Amino acid sequence: MFVLAVCILLTYLLRNVDPRLVLVVSVVLACFAGYDSSIGDFLCLARIIVFFPFYFAGTIVNRAKLEELSRKKSLKILGLVILIVWALLCVLALPKVYLLRPLMTDKNAFCKVDLLYVILFRVLCYCISGLLGFAWILVVPTKRIFAVTTIGQRTMQIYFWHRPLVYIIVNLGLANSLFGNVVGQGVRMLIGVATVFLLAWKPLRYPTDLFLNFRSIIPSNEQKHFKMTN
Repeated sequence: MFVLAVCILLTYLLRNVDPRLVLVVSVVLACFAGYDSSIGDFLCLARIIVFFPFYFAGTIVNRAKLEELSRKKSLKILGLVILIVWALLCVLALPKVYLLRPLMTDKNAFCKVDLLYVILFRVLCYCISGLLGFAWILVVPTKRIFAVTTIGQRTMQIYFWHRPLVYIIVNLGLANSLFGNVVGQGVRMLIGVATVFLLAWKPLRYPTDLFLNFRSIIPSNEQKHFKMTN
């Protein structure tokens, strides 16, 4: 949540800068950020630097073209194939895929590792994340689905409110005692699904709506800087 707030603020402050330049520079900074051991989890600084390119890319993407692409059947099939292939890699080659985890979490400094080696892995992570994100957009249905669409529209409030529940479960010692066996794992999944529906309750949206409507305070003549023109 904190990282998202900072990304929104940075995007607003950089609204008058060429978006292509901002995106390129932010990616370059992210590739080198891990070599400074002082950049870590404090104030989520590492995550801000590494995840900002994703957020910024989302603000400048041409939504109309993206929606047009998502309606093409051939691309939907391609997106499905990409997701299936990645799922198979995660199952069949988990140890190798898991090597990317330190880079994916963006909390670990790697200043003692070979420079070129890690930069290539960072770029690889960006490529994988971007490709999977695009594939997911392609396969997501454009029609409304009962309950699922509503939940999808309220993911921010679910994310915002779930954290207190996690703290309660952990501090009561239920994480190990209740979920520490096979049956407990099934119970945890059921609780997770029930929690999603509970936290999607409409009255819980208002605090997060204030956060999401931040862009409404930006003058209309400045909002154009959030979109990349052709």
